[in-house]
Amino acid sequence: MITAQKNSKQFLSSRADLWFEDLIQSIQLDRELLETGLASKETRDTYSLLMKGSTDEIFKMSKESSNQYFISNIIIDYLMQLAQDNCMPRKLAFDYSNSRVLVWAEVGNESEEDALILAQAEINAKYQDYGICLTSSIVETEDKLTIPPHYKELTNKA
Repeated sequence: MITAQKNSKQFLSSRADLWFEDLIQSIQLDRELLETGLASKETRDTYSLLMKGSTDEIFKMSKESSNQYFISNIIIDYLMQLAQDNCMPRKLAFDYSNSRVLVWAEVGNESEEDALILAQAEINAKYQDYGICLTSSIVETEDKLTIPPHYKELTNKA
């Protein structure tokens, strides 16, 4: 038992050491890019904000980055789930807020609607711990409704 604990601590310590070394190398690279003027605007803005030391602004930036990351992943995973279920709505559009990905979908039958509801449930189960959920508005072709203007339609180029 003591050997297992020792091995576990050594493993965690070596992972922490590798992570820390990678972090330092990344910061050193960023410094060189900043000094030579080759850093991206995003990198310059990030370090500028960090150097100002405004905790509120740092956490705001972190939250915005986190939301962008999770919203992108939710949409991609949702589309992959629909493709896996071989269920692509006739029309599909998205909008988002800080805590929600909104889906507007037009379906032709009840089985397509069921597949969308199941896909939504699977995505929400996967991302429930991250504070962002997917919410669908599902309409039928016969309703002849247009996509609300604040949604961005996913167009099929095929």
